Formats: sequence, C-alpha cells, structure tokens
Amino acid sequence: MRSYFKLLPLFSLISLMSCFKDNQTPTTVRGVITNKLTNEPLKGIPIVIHECPGWFAKCLDSLTTAYTDVNGNYKIEFIGEKNSGYTVGVDRNTFFSSTEYPHYTYLTKKTENIYDFSLFPIKTLVTKIKVLRHDKNWLHVYVSKMDDYNYFSYDYHNAFNPIADYDKTHTINIEAGRKYRLVVALWNKTAQNTFIDNENFYKDFTVNNVDTTSVELIVQ
Repeated sequence: MRSYFKLLPLFSLISLMSCFKDNQTPTTVRGVITNKLTNEPLKGIPIVIHECPGWFAKCLDSLTTAYTDVNGNYKIEFIGEKNSGYTVGVDRNTFFSSTEYPHYTYLTKKTENIYDFSLFPIKTLVTKIKVLRHDKNWLHVYVSKMDDYNYFSYDYHNAFNPIADYDKTHTINIEAGRKYRLVVALWNKTAQNTFIDNENFYKDFTVNNVDTTSVELIVQ
C-alpha cells in the first residue's frame, strides 16, 4: 500500500508532462491558391482555420486567418485543443470564390497538411427580366447553376404574381466561368404549399471572365 502512494505522484507527473507535450505539438497547413480559369497564383486571398468543438457541431468558429503571398502561397501553424477538430477553407472575399459550410477541408492534427485551392473569379451579372403574363397567381424568378460545381441558386422573386408587369433589372456578384440558367416559373397557388399548372421559361448562359455579363428574358 505504501509503494502505491509513492508511485502515484510520479505517475501523475509523467502523465501531466506527456499531456502538456502532446498539446504543444503544432498543426501546420500550407498550400497554393490559383485562379481556376487562368491558373495564375492569387495574392491576398484569406485562408481561414475553423474550430469544430464536437463531432456534430458546425465548424463555424474562426480560429485564425492568413493571406496568400505574391506567389499564391499560404502557411498557418497553430496549437489545437485535444477534443476539437479543425478545418481549412477560403474565407469570404469580393474577388474570388470562397469555401462555404459544410465544404471545408478537415485537417489532421499535429502534422503538416498540404491543401491547394483553385478559385473562380467573382464577376457581375446583370439580368433584365420582363413578365407580361398575369394568368397565374404565383411568380418565381431565379438563377440556378447548370454545371457540376458547387450548388448555387439565387431568388429574385418568389411570391404572388404582381398585378402590374414584372419589369426589373437585378445585379448580383457571381462566379465566372460557370454555366447558369435564368428561370421564370408561373404557378397557381391553391393552398399554403400547393401549386398547380406550372409553366417554366428559361435562358441558359455562361458568365464570362469579364467585368459584367448581361442576360435578358421576356415572358409574354
């Protein structure tokens, strides 16, 4: 019994030292960020580390952010918490595409991770839409993606069909180099979640790698 009590403080001290050393092992992530359309390296792009406090928790807590250098390189080193996971992604910015939840890349802790990102440039889309039909009571106007990249859909109008003609110009920021569809959908809404007599009108287009792409759709 006496020997047990003699060993306990020594064992606890070794465990404490081991735990401290384990917690001080850094996690590193580095890589290169390029323009997906031109393959050129991108300077000044924000790269963010998110902390995931549990297995089913959203990784939305920003731990730290770094920016790419003139050659598109970035490197982040940090000490992680024992019970947390970590992800890396491109933070929101006005010039190139970002990584949206839940598509962040998970890191392996206490080692070096290498992840490169290839980003779509952000350009301006101008849509001119006229709906001259008033024979249905519900109008849905939106832009959606038509390629195999990440999901995109943006509503301009999803409500009762106005009595007057719908004649509007919308301007949004959008990823260039991708295929999209501008859609006008006319329905009759008969109950809270009941729609019948659907008619769709659309125009497919590509957002070019230029400052502004313009698209027009007229429904009559």
